[in-house]
Amino acid sequence: MQSTDLFLREATALLVIDMQNAFCHPSGGFAQVGRDVSAQHAIIPTVAELVRTARGAGMMVVWTIQEGLGPDDRARLSRQIPTRLGRGSVEPETWCIRDTWDARLVEPLDGELKAEDHVVHKLRMSGFYSTTLDATLRIREIRTLIVTGVNTEKCVESTVRDASFRDYDVVVVGDAVATSDRAFHDDSLRKIDAYFGVVLPSQAVAAAMTASAVAGGV
Repeated sequence: MQSTDLFLREATALLVIDMQNAFCHPSGGFAQVGRDVSAQHAIIPTVAELVRTARGAGMMVVWTIQEGLGPDDRARLSRQIPTRLGRGSVEPETWCIRDTWDARLVEPLDGELKAEDHVVHKLRMSGFYSTTLDATLRIREIRTLIVTGVNTEKCVESTVRDASFRDYDVVVVGDAVATSDRAFHDDSLRKIDAYFGVVLPSQAVAAAMTASAVAGGV
């Protein structure tokens, strides 16, 4: 990897996916239903450092916020196949409900959000589905996305796939994404690295960010 020319800072954005209390805090919604969020919590310092590095390099920073609708998500609750297969009815999700503490960015990442950043609110796993993300990136002439966040096999992989389908260059920071199931995490990263982008460690990505700042005169 030639770290000195990996990124063009004016054409690169850091995407922080769903680093919210629901998924990352030991008292959040995921933990309340019995899911282990220790891996998600552990990446908070790495994500925070990448946000600061991206900002120092003059790169765009974008945050996605998952918003649950609970019992108001009627389209999701109307799905019939799981019931017909005897897997039980689809129950309302109780985490990340809009306008609650659960849906807020986890500390200390909430303090990293700046007025110049872009925040994308979403109702489904992909950051591109029925949101302004693609239009926002294209208006800024962004061609490369550096992806961090949670959960690897769900919102991260869904967003990465959609970014790839839209012909963005995608770099997933392997130690800055996480989920509750290590096997799912590893499987997603293997697929992403093979088909939808590349997976790199945070140290290499941060070095390339810094190099882009120097090359760009920041």
